[in-house]
Amino acid sequence: MFVKVAHLQGCIHSRSRRDVLVIPAIELKSDRCVRTISLASNDGVVYSDDPGQMALLWRRENARTLHILDRDGLYEGTGINHDAILEVLAKVEIPVQLVSSFADIAECEMWLASGVYRLFLHDVLLRDPTGVRSLVERFGPSRICLGAITSGGRTSHPWHTGTESMETLEFTSRAKDLGINRFFFTDLDYEGGMHGPNFAELERLATLTGMHVTAAGGVATVEHLWRLQEMEQFGIDSVVIGRAFYENSFPCQQLWRDIEAERRQAGKEWADAVSTSTLRSGQDTHPDRTSGA
Repeated sequence: MFVKVAHLQGCIHSRSRRDVLVIPAIELKSDRCVRTISLASNDGVVYSDDPGQMALLWRRENARTLHILDRDGLYEGTGINHDAILEVLAKVEIPVQLVSSFADIAECEMWLASGVYRLFLHDVLLRDPTGVRSLVERFGPSRICLGAITSGGRTSHPWHTGTESMETLEFTSRAKDLGINRFFFTDLDYEGGMHGPNFAELERLATLTGMHVTAAGGVATVEHLWRLQEMEQFGIDSVVIGRAFYENSFPCQQLWRDIEAERRQAGKEWADAVSTSTLRSGQDTHPDRTSGA
């Protein structure tokens, strides 16, 4: 499994000097890892009953950051995946980012104290903007970010929160006013479709807000990745991939497995190649990047 688009050379030729960080997703439903077909519904394919082992699998395949989507927490407001998330945190030493529906600021603080590096906040930003501003001031904009889950150009908030939908640009602008400078973007109309993300909306939002963007939803081919890499100039510097990885859609996934096997045979651990010292020190950096947010 590759970690940066530039690392795909050897399978294809690089067309850009800049790297977009590629992050594998672990989607949790009822304590199990699933593959999304439609994020807003209950459909999906169960891939593993052991989230901790899944995290180790991605780490052994050279992942530098992991993305956890807590589907039960996001759409039902339940804590059923609490232990599974803690297990993932205990299994890997790399940064983990979490998308869920957080009940309040205290729950956000709990996850940060438990070892989650980055939170993507959703409806809590509208319910308690003062508390969110305080989180940003205390933990920094690299750790406190926005989760923009959208459909038809508007936010799609979980039904259990009672939060009304709003235009996505207004939602991201409110977050920026609170000190947040990164958002995770996925369009439910593209999620799980394997036809690429909503490139036009990604570019529009990134350009108008001036924020850093983590893209997701529908990325399934190398061509999708190249297009996202060409959009790095707008602030789109990372991408989360779920279903396509689980279905081995990228030919270079086998290449990375071979490389990691050679490293282990040579007595080199994958952990030796990774340093999270800048992250642990609280610097405002993107996981595994030396600059940016």
